[in-house]
Amino acid sequence: MADLRLYEENLDRLLRTLRFEKTDRPPVMPCASSFCARAVGVSLGDYCASGPGTSDIHLKCWHSFDT
Repeated sequence: MADLRLYEENLDRLLRTLRFEKTDRPPVMPCASSFCARAVGVSLGDYCASGPGTSDIHLKCWHSFDT
C-alpha cells in the first residue's frame, strides 16, 4: 500500500507541475540518454535517430554495470 500511496503522490506532483501549479518540490525524472549513448560508444546523434532502438542502447549500458 505504501508503494501505491507514493506513486499517487508523485503522479499528483508531476501533474500539478505540468499544469504550472505550485508544488512542494519539482519532480525529477532522470534521463541518462547522453550517458548511455557515450557509455556504449554511440554518438548522441545516432542515439536520437534510432527511435525505438534507444531501449536497446539503455539496456546495453545498464547491463554493462553487472559484475
